[in-house]
Amino acid sequence: MPLKELLKNYHIKTGVDKLMSLPSESTMLRKEKKRLKVLFDPVVEPQPNDTNDLEKVIPEIISHFQKNNIYNLSPSLKRKIPFCIWFKKNPLKQHMYIVNDYYDDVIANPSKRSLWNLIYAYLLNYDVTDVDCKKIGNVILKVNAKIKDNRISPLIDKYSLFTLGEDARIVSNYLKSYNETFENFLIDEFLVNQTVMQSQFMEKVFMHVIDDFKNNLNVKYIKKIIDIYKNEDVVNFENQSVYMIESFLDPWINQKPNPEIKKFLEEYLIEEFGDLRNPDEENKWLQIKEVHKKIFRRWLAGAQIEFFVNIISDVAYMDQWQYRRKFWLSYYNENRIDDAYVILGKDAIDYINTKNHDNIINFGKFATGSRVRRDQSVLLLKINDLIIADWSHDGACRIWEESSKNHPEMFKDEYTRDELVENVSFDPINHISSAYGTWQRRVASHIQNYTGIRMAPNKFMPQDHELE
Repeated sequence: MPLKELLKNYHIKTGVDKLMSLPSESTMLRKEKKRLKVLFDPVVEPQPNDTNDLEKVIPEIISHFQKNNIYNLSPSLKRKIPFCIWFKKNPLKQHMYIVNDYYDDVIANPSKRSLWNLIYAYLLNYDVTDVDCKKIGNVILKVNAKIKDNRISPLIDKYSLFTLGEDARIVSNYLKSYNETFENFLIDEFLVNQTVMQSQFMEKVFMHVIDDFKNNLNVKYIKKIIDIYKNEDVVNFENQSVYMIESFLDPWINQKPNPEIKKFLEEYLIEEFGDLRNPDEENKWLQIKEVHKKIFRRWLAGAQIEFFVNIISDVAYMDQWQYRRKFWLSYYNENRIDDAYVILGKDAIDYINTKNHDNIINFGKFATGSRVRRDQSVLLLKINDLIIADWSHDGACRIWEESSKNHPEMFKDEYTRDELVENVSFDPINHISSAYGTWQRRVASHIQNYTGIRMAPNKFMPQDHELE
């Protein structure tokens, strides 16, 4: 809150009890807190001399132990051993007699530097299935029992740190109930350090938090996950985005989200990862499982249908659009529409521009010279193996089998009239006798015959109260 606004709300006699709302902690203040924490209470990063040239020194260490033992190994090589255990090229864990000798030595002769090297090796290579990771955790606990490091000891007590599996789960549980930002958690409750934040341990913590979304289906919890995901210290681990997207969508395989969650996730996922329907933006969605992409496509299809019907009902005959809305949304509400796209005519585009319509989403338009009336627009749908073009006003509903080479493509910027009317697989269906369900039954019959999807008339015909 700006100082001017703060003073305006402050009552000179009674003080802050008259303040309308306390200013929230700003991003700048959080960054300054973090800077001061790092400056005056740093968690020292691993020393470069301990982590450099590992590929070169591993053979030296192995060669040394062929004739000698840990006691006459140079201190510089000894300090490198924790980082050599899981080194991808020739990991020292393949020579556990060396590692075990090192463990015995560091327990007998502990130092803070050796303790922290062990800690970093544990966090960086955290794997709940790895017995060697469990073993190094036990060694850390024995070394710290002698040193009693004033930074690590409280974390061991609070989070059971270095008890493999249990520690990541406890940290994640604490984080899930923590009411401030993830950055504040790091500053006040854990460790602020690039190496820690880029570790497999923090990856596991994040995955635990994401996994519990299914038990916390609300926008507040989604924001907590996003806050961690977007933290500047956390370098996205491989497939982190994939794991998060799929976890956000997975609960909705067999249930519908409430409108607040659906709207929030739609807006966030498109803003952060792009529109999976757009070839120019689909790269971040390529690794997402098809079952999850299908859920999101259906969500976006519903938005397209509502957009189409809302716009066209304002520029066309109201009575016919109440029936159209009910018919297509009945399929959408049963999760039967795989994709939807709107192609707007000139009248609809002019209406949007004139009214500053709130619900503007991506839409196609007709190419110049397409011989389409100004008032006509099209709702383009995909239901299983059928492509359906439902024309507005007195235009017909046209259906193509997807196996047809000449069916319209979804999500183009521009369309011609010909590609939306020609080479249909069935005769066009005119929108006649809506109140009696005549055209609706014909369209529903085609959909059932070629996809097996049956929609009962009581679902696609509006009730009296819906026609008011």
